[in-house]
Amino acid sequence: MTALFSEASLSKAWLREMNVRPWPLDDLPPETIGAIMSTQFGGRCEVHRRRCTDLVQYLDFRSMYQTVCVLTGMWQFVIAEGVAAELVTDEIRLLLESVTLDDIANPEFWRGLSVIVELEPDEDLLPVRSHYGPDREGLPTGPHTIGLHSVSRPGGTLWYTLADAIRSKLAMHKAPHIRQALRFSPQGTQPDLRAVDL
Repeated sequence: MTALFSEASLSKAWLREMNVRPWPLDDLPPETIGAIMSTQFGGRCEVHRRRCTDLVQYLDFRSMYQTVCVLTGMWQFVIAEGVAAELVTDEIRLLLESVTLDDIANPEFWRGLSVIVELEPDEDLLPVRSHYGPDREGLPTGPHTIGLHSVSRPGGTLWYTLADAIRSKLAMHKAPHIRQALRFSPQGTQPDLRAVDL
């Protein structure tokens, strides 16, 4: 316990104990790995109303990451021997045109979210990394943080997760324009995995 640097140290130790190994990066081209990495925005919390009394509803997010991991089937990627990518652009375009809030409420729907999409943003509601606090001269300063913004990039593209594209569609009532979509699937299961008692 005295060797822990963060909560992540504990997770890494359990993965080592289970004999889980990272899958080889040569399964995918470097451009695809870069696209995957650029879609990661991590957890974020946004405040849209400050310093005002308002009715609120308490929500418990303590198990949010675990729930998303189970619903999307991400553990199969963790214990896989490798990963494969498949171009599914037409299928995802059709899905984005028809997706509804009822779909999101269906646990089976979440299994299909292991997709990243290359978008041509046109006033789509998407996460963005930026400086949000000005210095004394009014210039951006400090670390980049994440906000949700209307994004346009005429003639350019950005990679996002399918989940981000779906949120934009539901919020803006129009499907983002997809140039291409890649679905990932785990390949095999690592041999010699060990069960552990938590």
